[in-house]
Amino acid sequence: MAVLTIEKEKKGKRVRVFAADWYDGIKRHRKEFKTKQAAQDFEATVRTRKRDGVYMPVEEIPTFADVAVKLLASKESLRPGSWRNADTILRRHLLKRWGQMRLDRVTVPDIEAWARELAQRRSAGTVGNVMALGGAIFDQAIRHSQWMRPNPFRIAERPAKGVEEISDTERDHGDDEGEDAITEDEIYRPEEMAALLANADESLRVMFTMAVQTGMRRGELLALRWSNVTFQPDGSGTVRVRHSVTWAKGPGDEKPTPRLYPPKTKSGLRTIPFAGSTATLLKASRLRNPGDLVFPGDAVPTSVPNLCCGDCARCQARSAKACVGVPQPTALFLLRSHCAR
Repeated sequence: MAVLTIEKEKKGKRVRVFAADWYDGIKRHRKEFKTKQAAQDFEATVRTRKRDGVYMPVEEIPTFADVAVKLLASKESLRPGSWRNADTILRRHLLKRWGQMRLDRVTVPDIEAWARELAQRRSAGTVGNVMALGGAIFDQAIRHSQWMRPNPFRIAERPAKGVEEISDTERDHGDDEGEDAITEDEIYRPEEMAALLANADESLRVMFTMAVQTGMRRGELLALRWSNVTFQPDGSGTVRVRHSVTWAKGPGDEKPTPRLYPPKTKSGLRTIPFAGSTATLLKASRLRNPGDLVFPGDAVPTSVPNLCCGDCARCQARSAKACVGVPQPTALFLLRSHCAR
């Protein structure tokens, strides 16, 4: 390696430039600088990286977007919901800021400044997910020998959550005051639940009752089969959760397509008891729906026969809300009401 002094003619004048000249074992490279000191500094950096085994020619360093696309393609076997979340984070956040940059242009100080700005607009959880995916993209480049240096997203410090000074000493500032705390407005009162069930049609009355009494998620309810429902001699019953359905669009999907999956974790495979009043509703529902699914639907053609898309539930929920003046019964609302019982 060497630093060369070169005289060139520019706009009719003779100018002097300085060039770092080096050979990487395959081809010769030359990079010009306005000052000799800048050329010497660059030459020293290249020499150090070659010595440490982390040198890569600039033309071989991919852009952030190039590696990101390959990583997303390698994740197509994920559940559609997980794949879609990664795709959304990539498009909304990472590619907008780093997409066209070469990996060597992505620095720790720039990442930290960007993360602090992002934290002003997004929750700590979202910032954490964005940083984790950014780190996974650099990990992908490292695994495929497209990056030889440390992962800047793993090194960068994530923004700390600010602490608000207490001015109201009468207010309870315990842990339950966090940004994810559930308020009373997000839980049905007994009279609201009674009004909701009274105004829902028969099939949705069963679904809403099951949601509040068992805490099952929407996907688990709509994937529930009669073979996983057991009626006990005392009039009560149990339900075994073995499947969940998702409508998230996967790779190549033009529209949402329902797919059945087992629960994500072992704890999701569970058996839940329900009361005799719910058992009575289920028995009556089975007489009306003798098919395999507890909550069937024929509204849309699906890869799973008679799988309810849930749209009817949302429409009926809006109707019930208009009738009784209670919050719309989303799956999260019903789940929280179960947890508060």
